[in-house]
Amino acid sequence: ILLYDAPGQARGSILQGGAAVSLDEQVEVVHSLIGQKIPAGQPVRLVGASWGAVIAAIYAARYPDQVKFLLLAS
Repeated sequence: ILLYDAPGQARGSILQGGAAVSLDEQVEVVHSLIGQKIPAGQPVRLVGASWGAVIAAIYAARYPDQVKFLLLAS
């Protein structure tokens, strides 16, 4: 289980650049994190809540072969 707070959300910090983080940047942060933590070719079970559900849905649409299960909550 990997729990993640997006940059500028909850406990997530922005390490460089301005305070604004685009939607594409947020999705790519998730993509990079998954790429670093999950063995290549192994699909993930992805859960997103609130704004994280939006990010998770976009991630699954962009990288459908990397998602085995998707759960979205308000």
